[in-house]
Amino acid sequence: MKRVKCIAVALALLTVSACVTLPPPPGPQDSQSAAIGISLVVRPPLRLFGLADQKTDMTVYFIRLDDKDENPGSFLQTTVYRSNYTHGNQVYLLNATPGRYAAVIVFFERTPPPPPSAPGASPVASTPPKKVNYWTYFPEDVIRDTDVTVPPGTIRYMGDFVVDQAPLMKNADEAQDFYCGFVISSYDKMIKDLQKGMAKGLEGTVGTYLFYSIMNPASCSTVNLMARVMLFDEVHSAGSANSANRNPQAEATFLKKAGEQFQTTGWMPSIHKRLDELAVP
Repeated sequence: MKRVKCIAVALALLTVSACVTLPPPPGPQDSQSAAIGISLVVRPPLRLFGLADQKTDMTVYFIRLDDKDENPGSFLQTTVYRSNYTHGNQVYLLNATPGRYAAVIVFFERTPPPPPSAPGASPVASTPPKKVNYWTYFPEDVIRDTDVTVPPGTIRYMGDFVVDQAPLMKNADEAQDFYCGFVISSYDKMIKDLQKGMAKGLEGTVGTYLFYSIMNPASCSTVNLMARVMLFDEVHSAGSANSANRNPQAEATFLKKAGEQFQTTGWMPSIHKRLDELAVP
């Protein structure tokens, strides 16, 4: 049975913009097909400077905790699974192989707000701002809170999370350092970095060459991450839980919204069955 593809190192493909209009959600491939969902809001560290909370167009990466080819039970895995449908702040992994999963990374793109102009100043023409890639890594307590087992032919809910971004990887734990290094050290990620540097002309090309020649590109140190902001328009941040909710009421609310999103798919029996199990008014 064909299942969701896993990505071990080809992470450059993961940075495709989530802002493109999405096709209808894929339906279940057979009676054993499983689905996982999570509600998520990401809050930037500089909210006072015009950066709004991220509530849409997010991609979440999951790990499978019972994969015998990996390290079963460990939160440090080298195979990740990319979400394949999103609607608002609800993100899904559809047609997953039944098993035990947790969420570890969230990715999104956004265009930074323009710098404020002085009062009475005339508008100055400028080049359109480039989109910035934001990678946020979940701490072990959030990963643990998302841990869920999805049986064949069912849908399961990881919870409703509000995650605060730190300034870069400040106070990162072992899991966050692991997945930050995992993302930035992949071969395809390096190729993407080189393409971004060259797109910025001679200065960007030279800067990228020096970065890879002098510094340790796999390091998540502050110096390295600041260089990545300037050279590659990407921000890597440690996340922390501002709030987490996985009670039956939150799950029922999520599933009712999922029912509206998946009306024309074959997921409705799984959704109705889970709602009946919850028995929430």
